[in-house]
Amino acid sequence: MITIKNPEGAVYDAENHRYFLKGRPIVGVTEALGSVGLRPSIDMIPRDTLERVWIRGNHIHAATQYEDEGDLGEVAPEHEPYLAAYRQFKKDYDFKPIPELIERWMIHGTFYYGGIPDRGGYLAGKRAVLEVKTTVAGVEDWVDFQTALQAILLSDVAGFRPEVRCAVALFDDGEYEFRMFTDQRARGIALGAISIASWKLGRK
Repeated sequence: MITIKNPEGAVYDAENHRYFLKGRPIVGVTEALGSVGLRPSIDMIPRDTLERVWIRGNHIHAATQYEDEGDLGEVAPEHEPYLAAYRQFKKDYDFKPIPELIERWMIHGTFYYGGIPDRGGYLAGKRAVLEVKTTVAGVEDWVDFQTALQAILLSDVAGFRPEVRCAVALFDDGEYEFRMFTDQRARGIALGAISIASWKLGRK
């Protein structure tokens, strides 16, 4: 049985996607990576496009979550190909998610950041952190740093130590892209991003 042990005073504001520790705001994973330029800027993307992509992504993420939790209801026809791609990925790579580690928010009490790993589970028998993407860009290079920070959260907050960091991108034609991340520098670079972003936020 896995238990999420967030530090005392940890709060997640789901509506605004903000993290707090003992009343003070702390950075999130994607916020931190964007703040220091490790994640591509979205400033030039039209607001209506961002909103449309965000809504679609939320629906697809919810469908894959309910699928893994055994509580999948009716799925919109336009989302079916993404779900089919996710099912095929799980079959091809023997991925088995852990129920307690599906879309759970976590806050690190030492490094002062929060995040929501999409999945903690087993990939071909190895402990893994999995990031699920639904954009046409697929799995981008910056996800290496994202999964590194998620792996730290899973290890230190949930006691689940990933051996594998990976991501899958789901597409509207039922296909998917899968990537493994093995760069040992990613952890240090990602934690450096957290330190800089936290300093900019005012959490020194």
